[in-house]
Amino acid sequence: MTNVQNSEFQSLTGAIRRRLPVGYLVGILGSYAINALLIVFFLSPTLAKVTEYALYLAVPGAIIVQYFRFLIVFTDQLFPSGRSSSWIVQGVALAMTVWGMAEVWHLVSAMNLESSEFWGIYGFAASIVVAGYILEINYVSKTNQLTTQQMEAGNTAGHRLGKPKRSAPTELLDLTATNGNGHH
Repeated sequence: MTNVQNSEFQSLTGAIRRRLPVGYLVGILGSYAINALLIVFFLSPTLAKVTEYALYLAVPGAIIVQYFRFLIVFTDQLFPSGRSSSWIVQGVALAMTVWGMAEVWHLVSAMNLESSEFWGIYGFAASIVVAGYILEINYVSKTNQLTTQQMEAGNTAGHRLGKPKRSAPTELLDLTATNGNGHH
């Protein structure tokens, strides 16, 4: 393996690595938002056949479905232990992905589009659904790995969950210190 000597490349790589966690989370939340919009877009015409309040049902319903997905997928971060409930997380994320793709298939099919239009719309929606799934699974996996590493480092260095022990500022510990004008 060669040693990279290009400091600009190293700096750029470092900047990308620092920004990736936020980028992942923005991508996941963006995918949830697009999923919710797709649900509203495709579900509203069906609900309109049943009720005049289609949007009033579709919008909050779509938002809550995606919010529940977020909560379920990120449950491990509520009480980070380094142990992953990955089969639950992956199962829920996969089920939501499969359901989302089936829902899009069913609803796009009802639009009576030509073949190329159908595949264009379905491919667009399905790629967002699948990319969101991949992002969330990777993000959860990496955050669980990080938690494990932090716990292992904390156990050997006397730290808790990656937070170093902080000592109180010396001015708070020195009870004989003056208040700046020579008085206690």
